[in-house]
Amino acid sequence: MKIIDLSVPIGEGTKGPPSTNLTLVMKRYRREPGFWLSTSVDANLHMGAHVDAALHVLEGGATTAEIPLEQVIGDAVVLDVSWVGPHHLITPEDLRQARQRLQAAGDDLRAGDIILVRTDWSDRTWGTPRYFLESPALSQEGAGWLMEFRPKALGFDCFEEPAAKDPAFVPDAFVVHRTVLGGGAVLLEGLTGLGQLPRPRVQFFAAFHKILGTEGAWARFFALVDEG
Repeated sequence: MKIIDLSVPIGEGTKGPPSTNLTLVMKRYRREPGFWLSTSVDANLHMGAHVDAALHVLEGGATTAEIPLEQVIGDAVVLDVSWVGPHHLITPEDLRQARQRLQAAGDDLRAGDIILVRTDWSDRTWGTPRYFLESPALSQEGAGWLMEFRPKALGFDCFEEPAAKDPAFVPDAFVVHRTVLGGGAVLLEGLTGLGQLPRPRVQFFAAFHKILGTEGAWARFFALVDEG
């Protein structure tokens, strides 16, 4: 089996989403003689590859520590809409076309899948202001269409929430998050490299930090594929 890393990297100076506009800051502690290093990080949990729990947009919702690992590990299927461009709002029709291509390849969406929406946007723009400000996004109707298939998680390689581009957003405008998280799925953000996958269905893993009481947690996304 081959491991394919699907996580965007973060480091000193990485910018978070416009909703908080925070920058990752590192502080390094050293001890001499000899060599010893310990690093502290001041950053937002919604920066880079991460999972969102219901508490992010629903008062009293589940925290990330309450997400069972079974919900973010297992069969994942890629819906390829990589033809979309900047600012494109992904509609049910776009997703239906992607599903038709999936069916033509002999597969289909199944209840309990992890659905990964591929735009290739992070491959082209991660680490630049364009990633947030010009990203294609998912329409509320598109989110509803995806949730009809009862996925256990939805993942994106773009900045999929339209309202999140606006620092002056109101919480109710987070319609994609509310649709997905309110429907019982986990949201996976900060994917990249979905075009590396040799087939649309893979074994997928979203191992995340078990931080008590939080609405988000950093994660490492990867897939296992058969090299044969």
